[in-house]
Amino acid sequence: MAGVPNFYESVMSDGQRDAAKRAPKLTDLSDEVALLRVLIRSQLDDAESVDLIGRSIERLAKVLKTQQSLSGDSGRKLDELLASVLREVGKEMGIGE
Repeated sequence: MAGVPNFYESVMSDGQRDAAKRAPKLTDLSDEVALLRVLIRSQLDDAESVDLIGRSIERLAKVLKTQQSLSGDSGRKLDELLASVLREVGKEMGIGE
C-alpha cells in the first residue's frame, strides 16, 4: 500500500487501511477541524471536562493556524476563526452572548 509502511499495515483494520489510502489525496485540514469541533461539542455536557475542553480548543487553534499557513489565506484572519469557535463553545456552555 502506497504511503503506509508494511510495519503499520499489519495492525490496521480494513477501514483504517482504506482511510490511509485516501489520506494522501486530502489537501487541507478541514476534516480535522470538523472532527475537533465535534469532539469539543461532545465534551460540553461534562462539567469535569473543563481542562480537556481547554486543551481541545488549544489544539483546534493550532490546527486552524496551520491550515491558514498552508493555504496562505489572508482573507479570514485567525483571530476571527478563534473568536467564532469560542463564541460557539460559550453558547453551548450557556455563557457569553
